[in-house]
Amino acid sequence: MTILAIETSSVECSVAISKNGTLAAIAETHVPNAHDAQLVALTNQCLQQVDLRVSDLDAVAVSAGPGSFTGLRIGVSFAKGLCFRLPIALYAVPTMWAIAAASQEVAVVANKTSVISVIPSHRGLCYVQEFSVNETRIAELSPVRLLDIEHVRTMINADVLIAGPGARGIEPLSISGLSRLSARFVLRAIATQKESGPAWLADPLVLEPLYQQEFTGNQSSSPSSSSSSSSSTSSS
Repeated sequence: MTILAIETSSVECSVAISKNGTLAAIAETHVPNAHDAQLVALTNQCLQQVDLRVSDLDAVAVSAGPGSFTGLRIGVSFAKGLCFRLPIALYAVPTMWAIAAASQEVAVVANKTSVISVIPSHRGLCYVQEFSVNETRIAELSPVRLLDIEHVRTMINADVLIAGPGARGIEPLSISGLSRLSARFVLRAIATQKESGPAWLADPLVLEPLYQQEFTGNQSSSPSSSSSSSSSTSSS
């Protein structure tokens, strides 16, 4: 199976291709917020690396959020456009899952039993989701929540690995390779969570990014409820 993966949920833009579960090509830019200018070029670059055309793809997998409103809109729209045009599958991979999947091997080697995926939002708040991990499985331990940074720091213990673009603001010793997002993470999520993959199949006609609702309660307290609606992070 040949999958094109797209990651535009952060300030960086990344595209990758896997063949039968193995990374075959990757193209990335670290120029902030260049998704609209770079996404097509990076996709073509990846296809050229493995001598493929878009019509050779079996599926497109896109990082579906939470994340930058503008970045998510660009990535999801591009993925939908490819799947409208061709009879190929579309996977909408939750960004928090992609982070946890990319962190799985590191967590196991470091004897961690859980991964906390963190994406910065605004005004000292982060989107947070906790996963249990072992050599063969990743499972959700909580829904996506909008929490302040100090609250997240209280969740850290010897069994926890912090990962994602919000990790550096919480844990100075966070692993640099897991503190920025990549299309590799999206492919890793598909490869390591085969039992979850079908749940990520999306209809190009109706797919919307997983925007998350801004916290609207008392900003002086630690928000702890899950978010569910239509706003976004401030990283766009």
